[in-house]
Amino acid sequence: MAWCGWCAAIIEEFFADVTAATGKPLEVPRAGSFAVAGPVDRNMVTFTNRSTWVIDGMELAKKFGIEQVTLVNDFVANGYGLLTLTDSETHTLQDVPAQAGAPIALIGAGTGLGQCFLTATPDTPSMYHTWPSEGGHTEFAPRTDLEVELLNFLKKKFTETSRVSVERICSGKGIANVYEFMRTRFPKKIKKEADDEIMGAGDMMGGAIAKHAVKGDTLCKGRKLEPWL
Repeated sequence: MAWCGWCAAIIEEFFADVTAATGKPLEVPRAGSFAVAGPVDRNMVTFTNRSTWVIDGMELAKKFGIEQVTLVNDFVANGYGLLTLTDSETHTLQDVPAQAGAPIALIGAGTGLGQCFLTATPDTPSMYHTWPSEGGHTEFAPRTDLEVELLNFLKKKFTETSRVSVERICSGKGIANVYEFMRTRFPKKIKKEADDEIMGAGDMMGGAIAKHAVKGDTLCKGRKLEPWL
């Protein structure tokens, strides 16, 4: 079966929630669109970081009697959403005036390192198209001796012979990878109680590390490394 059972379950739950809220069954929509975390090919996706998760837009349309179901890359959806943000919903990092019609880049660290870019239409600079990108899989380029050690640590962990993608470092899982390196490289800095919680957190390691970083755990914060060397 090509479509993922949990995706169908989410749609069924949505229909049930609407029915409960309105007191009447939801009419089957004529069209549906879903943002998915992976490259879309022929309206199907295999999730980049969950290779056993597969969604087929045609199968979903068939199952629910929807005329058309379209899958889009999650960062394509985020890119179009970016165009709707107001000043009150953003925080300026670099105070430089926006240039009408200039390309726009979007990057976001989550389970992976999602990226997309937007280009203006030739005739209407205020209108943009969004293009997907798997740019999170570009190669990590270390700049310091410690980063070179991190690279070698990750090459060994993931049995890579020549390269490690930047997503292995800049993402939720990347935070966990970096922590594992740090605790190996600086064992005297480990705080046992925090370390036990972090190493036992499974897929939530990144969140546990962030929590202890806020509390001031030096190993979790990863700052001022040079004096430790």
